[in-house]
Amino acid sequence: MLHDKLLMSLCINKAWESQTLTLPNPAVAAMVVDQNGQILSLASHQKSGLPHAEVLALKEAYFTLTNDERIQKITDSKALHDFLSTNHNKIFHNCSIYVTLEPCTHYGKTPPCAMLLKTLSPKRVIIGALEHTHNKGGKEILKAQNIEVVSEICKEQCQDLLFPFIRYQNQKKFNLFKIAQRLNGDYKSGAISSHEARIFTHKQRSISNQILISQNTLIADDPLLDSRFATEPFLQKQPCIGILTKNKDSLAKTYKIFENKREVLLHTHTPILQEGFNIIEGGWKLFQSFKEQIDLLLVHISPTLRENANQYGFNYNGKILHHQRIGEDVILWIKNS
Repeated sequence: MLHDKLLMSLCINKAWESQTLTLPNPAVAAMVVDQNGQILSLASHQKSGLPHAEVLALKEAYFTLTNDERIQKITDSKALHDFLSTNHNKIFHNCSIYVTLEPCTHYGKTPPCAMLLKTLSPKRVIIGALEHTHNKGGKEILKAQNIEVVSEICKEQCQDLLFPFIRYQNQKKFNLFKIAQRLNGDYKSGAISSHEARIFTHKQRSISNQILISQNTLIADDPLLDSRFATEPFLQKQPCIGILTKNKDSLAKTYKIFENKREVLLHTHTPILQEGFNIIEGGWKLFQSFKEQIDLLLVHISPTLRENANQYGFNYNGKILHHQRIGEDVILWIKNS
């Protein structure tokens, strides 16, 4: 059991690397381990519509075991399912598959992973959280194939991982507040995040429906609010912009965000956030304005200091769901406690 928990924890950490980037899908990671306990692969779902974590892990493990370069050229999910189903030659028969979420049973943008695993027939499948959507039932499909199934390993941590996905499913939207700050709380002294952290932020922007900022941020930073640093498989899409301002008429249209051909909405009162993935970027005063609508707070902490930090606070209690390092920064995923 301890061995299973340790390996599942690696999957959980891997899945958090793609957190929110997979919306409206859940963030999921999977691992393939051989009969000697050697890790053959560890992979996470990258983006909605692309292969699921189990398929990516199996692809990597297949190549490790066979050195068959044909599979390296396949990126389409159905094509990968078909290739593995046809060419596996029982090489996974003594392997264990770890996955943070019960393998899916529904044929949507991609084929069901439970059916692929049934065909490959590994020795064991170790599951973190069980499905409670239309995708449930994978556990029973695998057990019917006489595959040993162990479920709810690191259940609480895997449920935390699913929080954005569940919120999106339940309310048809997910609202993320993102702030970058230095060690002393300074979030006003120019560019703060590392290059790697900016890439992650731009990937989030590329799949978001709307980005909201305050007039103070617009005036102080004149940001582009684009996704120019987003890397494959994410497109450099320009989301809709919302600006919280005290006076629409006083806001000059000379700022950079007005130069791009995209919708810019001006709000004199805190708006009710629309359906989809909404990102609010700014300081703590803006967070206070939106805090009743915020699902998750994402804090990027840079290991730097600058002089003249201006701090602001109010009563708020949060629970850290996860922390991870991106480049030189640490990011904290926090929900209301």
